[in-house]
Amino acid sequence: MKRHQLFYLIIFIFVFAAAPVYCAEPKSVIEKSGNGSINWFKGTIQAVGIGTPEKPNRSDIPSDTSKILILARENAIYNLLKTVSEVRINSDNKVTHLFTDNDIVKLKIQDMVKGSKELESLRKYMTDHSVECHVQLNLHGGLAQLVLPQEIRQIESIKHIMPVKGSSAKDAAMTKNPPEHTGLVIDASGVKVKPAMAPKIYDENGEEVYGPVYASREFAVQNGMCIYSTDVNAAKSNPRVGKNPLIIKALRTYQKSTCDLVISNTNASKLLDSAMHLSFLKKCQVVIVIKR
Repeated sequence: MKRHQLFYLIIFIFVFAAAPVYCAEPKSVIEKSGNGSINWFKGTIQAVGIGTPEKPNRSDIPSDTSKILILARENAIYNLLKTVSEVRINSDNKVTHLFTDNDIVKLKIQDMVKGSKELESLRKYMTDHSVECHVQLNLHGGLAQLVLPQEIRQIESIKHIMPVKGSSAKDAAMTKNPPEHTGLVIDASGVKVKPAMAPKIYDENGEEVYGPVYASREFAVQNGMCIYSTDVNAAKSNPRVGKNPLIIKALRTYQKSTCDLVISNTNASKLLDSAMHLSFLKKCQVVIVIKR
């Protein structure tokens, strides 16, 4: 009896110790939509599709696997397009709104989705001869170029302001040694906020302190205006925000927005008090921590 108990204990430990390998990273923010999902940490969109044989009940009849795989991919592409359409651009719009307003953008996104790559390591062959296929599209890059607001423009390099000759020693010292933060972490873990491609951060007076007007399109397209995490410690150590990020607590969402946040006036001043800070905002070196 004891041997059986020991055997099951070993199996239990083995299975649960190995489980994290197959699960999503704890810090990832994954939003599910139908047969697809959006990973706001990694910046990817995935969907799954199933291809079935014409006579699924006859397991004794050989099936054309290549044809079934094509059907699975077509189904996955269909589901991926539906998932892409549900991606939030900002507090007012999803990608689906662009489909309605701009036929050219819609066609380009459809072509992009059709060309998405299959994640072959996740492909599954079922006992009834059906095939499960997973496809993935990047949230950044080509898709971001098409859907990000046009107000996100290329920003020229930001120069440091040198102290004026004749200014006081105190002023000079303050100008010479500003706190050199390397990125921004917004801790919104206590706020009910939804991720978006182009979120905005406001101070308590309703003044925008981060958003499309602060980000340079080059960085916003390639890396996203921010990434979302569920772990504050992981966010602090993320290479995106460098070695000394400014950590700011979000107070609430902005007015009726589900995607935009409000920070205190004091923290807003810290964020905008130097060219160094404006530089990392331009480069979109921002992580927003939310609870999922």
